[in-house]
Amino acid sequence: MQPEFLITDTGIPDGPLRGVGPQGFEYPFEIEVPVKMQRKVTYPDQDIELLVDLVFPGERIEIRNLQLQGRDGYIATQYLTGLALPKIIRAIAVDAIPNSSRWIKDPAEGGGSHSYQYLAELYWFEHISWGSPRSAIMKYTGWSRANTNWHLRKIAKEFPLPGPHSEKFYANRTIDGL
Repeated sequence: MQPEFLITDTGIPDGPLRGVGPQGFEYPFEIEVPVKMQRKVTYPDQDIELLVDLVFPGERIEIRNLQLQGRDGYIATQYLTGLALPKIIRAIAVDAIPNSSRWIKDPAEGGGSHSYQYLAELYWFEHISWGSPRSAIMKYTGWSRANTNWHLRKIAKEFPLPGPHSEKFYANRTIDGL
């Protein structure tokens, strides 16, 4: 079976690394993300190539520029619906973030940490790379959705989290609103 897409380096080096996630005196940055990345994406089943420039402004990897080229001279409409951009961003993030394997471990391998620091890092990694933070924590820990939400509220009090579990999100909510 052919892969959905192939990602290759363009020869342009990634930008400097920026530390994110849980940090402080006791917790140095564990996740370091390049501030810019460029990759070429080819789709074996389609006659298109994509050049994607990504930036990391601080919370999530974002697309700065896309160049789509049809190898046969045109770009069919169905090609646009099959780009799978979130999957591409995820694959580039896993490749570009040093030690990313730390946060994409299979929980079945055992020996995983349920420490709040690690779970906060996992949440950040999933958020940065367009993954699904809560689902990843549920899968990793085996917790139910309700239990995961309870722990995420506790984690957010100890470590800064991005997105809907950020401190600024909870500052404007009541218990009834959760």
